[in-house]
Amino acid sequence: MIRHRADSAVDAPTKAAARVRIRVVVRFVVAIGVVTVIVVGGLIAPAVLRSYDLDHRLTLRCHVTSAEGLTRGSSNRGIGGPDPRVVITTEDCGELVLWKGVTRGNVRAIADRVDPSREYAIEVGAGTWKVRGLLHAIGRSPSAFAVESAS
Repeated sequence: MIRHRADSAVDAPTKAAARVRIRVVVRFVVAIGVVTVIVVGGLIAPAVLRSYDLDHRLTLRCHVTSAEGLTRGSSNRGIGGPDPRVVITTEDCGELVLWKGVTRGNVRAIADRVDPSREYAIEVGAGTWKVRGLLHAIGRSPSAFAVESAS
């Protein structure tokens, strides 16, 4: 069968419409992918990491330079109650956050118990320790669960 110019002109809008539909579907799939990454990265991953850390721990030997007890909200938007923690700064392990077992009543006592010129055995969450570079990039510190004098 011989095709004429008129036949291809009739097919042209159909091909263009198909390309537009394909672009719309691709954009939709990409948008769903982006939303999924944001939800997993922002909501699910921190909960999974915290749960993993509760069961998997490492003990590090670190030279402590300071320990500061803080009681503040867990959100920078003011949502949630006070979240007491002790921020331990070290020369060789970086900044670690002790939150397990820290309450509003004992936060100062725990921070005062840490002598800033000694070496300590610090128990940290294995998951947060492995991804500490990523945590540092987003302004977070690895979790610490126990601090004891190494000597």
